[in-house]
Parts: sequence; C-alpha cells; structure tokens
Amino acid sequence: MEHICELDIDKPEFVSWDFRLHGESALLKSNVKLKDWWTLSHDVFAGVGFSLNGETVDLSPPSIGQKRVGIGHSMGATALAMAEYMKPGTFSHLILIEPVMFPPPYYNDLLTDLAEWALLRRESFSSKKAAKDHMSKVEPFKSWHPLALCAYIDGGLVQREDGDWHLKCSKQNESSIHRLASHTMYDKISSILCPSLVLTGSESKFLNLTEWKAISERMSKGSSAVVPKASHYVPLEEPLAVARHVVDFYKSKK
Repeated sequence: MEHICELDIDKPEFVSWDFRLHGESALLKSNVKLKDWWTLSHDVFAGVGFSLNGETVDLSPPSIGQKRVGIGHSMGATALAMAEYMKPGTFSHLILIEPVMFPPPYYNDLLTDLAEWALLRRESFSSKKAAKDHMSKVEPFKSWHPLALCAYIDGGLVQREDGDWHLKCSKQNESSIHRLASHTMYDKISSILCPSLVLTGSESKFLNLTEWKAISERMSKGSSAVVPKASHYVPLEEPLAVARHVVDFYKSKK
C-alpha cells in the first residue's frame, strides 16, 4: 500500500481485512471453520460494506463516481473473483495476483504438497527476532522483501500465556485451507465483466505462463502481466514492481 501511495494514484483509501482462520479473525472467532473457498466471498462482502442479503455493515458502498478496486493475492485474489461473480459490480476493477483457480479437475498436486508442508511448519518462537532469524533462512520466506517479512511477523504472530510468539493461523488451519482449494471458479471467470488484471510471477509453479494468460483471456476485459524472477509470492518478493503494475493498470482503465 505504501508503494502504491508513493506512485500517486489519486490519494486512495485502503480497506483490508483478515479472512476467517487468518490474523485477528483467527483469534476473535477461533470456532469458525471453512466449509469451502466459496465461503470466503462472505468475508469480502463484509469487508467492502455489504452482505449477501443486502444489509449494510461497517463500511458504506462507494458513492457515485468513486471506484472500488479489488487487489488480492492467492486465496485473497480468488475470493475477490468469487465475490464479483456472485454480486456483479462489487468492484470497478480487479487485480488478481496469482489467483488459485485451476481448470478441470480443479485441483493441482502442489496444493497437496502445501497442505503437507503446512503441518511441518514451526509454529512458535521465543521472540519476534527469533521468528525473523528462522524465517529469513527457510523457504518461502527467505526470498521475501525484508519489509514484507517484518510485516508478516508483526501481523501474523501473537504472544500467548507461555510467553512465546505463535502463528495466528495455526498450521492445522493453513493445511485445511490448501486442502479445500478445489472449486469451479475457473469455469465462471468469464462472467466477470469489470477490467481485470491477472498478475503472476515468472517462476510460479502453480500454473505456467500460458495457463495464467488463459485465465485473463476468459474475461472480456481481462489482461495479464508477469513480474520477472518472482514466484507465487510475487507481492511479498517484489512489492514495488507489483505496485507499479497496479497503478499502471488502473490509470490505463480509468
């Protein structure tokens, strides 16, 4: 967000939220479970200011002339696309960074690998410094921009009664999120009519560049772009490059 502001894009106001099982949501509603990824669209509707039944919540919808640009990464990008599909007009523009959506059979073996990896994660640390020292040496964190890693540690850990710092999103929850990532949004992406950018890293293993481009081409106003030398974690590895793509895309579609 800081990089976008530095590039001067009409003095935007930002709204962000923690999806269920993530961040503060995981702490405040620890009993909430994830039925499937379509449920995540409900979190988007709450975040942008209205729910499925049309009742307003904390945030008001934009007034006439304002733009609501959805920017999401990975699961977040998928959830934004699902929300726009379910309630067209939720967003004026979408920037989908490495959205998790696959053609039939709607799954990728990499998701199984990630689910198993999550269960092996180290879940607690004696201090935030210890967390940073550990993560800066292991995949995927060691390739992240230093500011992104610090933000992840500051926002993703909580100190518990034992004095240690624990992941807010438990490894069990993270694993379940990966295992539930089979859905049919790929088939429905053509229903999204707002200007949309699919942004991917050149080294991403989720899909190849042709497959990423195919997702954007299924949308009538879709386009695609690639960030060189970046993986699936492109906004965490190359935040300034991502910010430039966001600003350039938005200005070109105003």
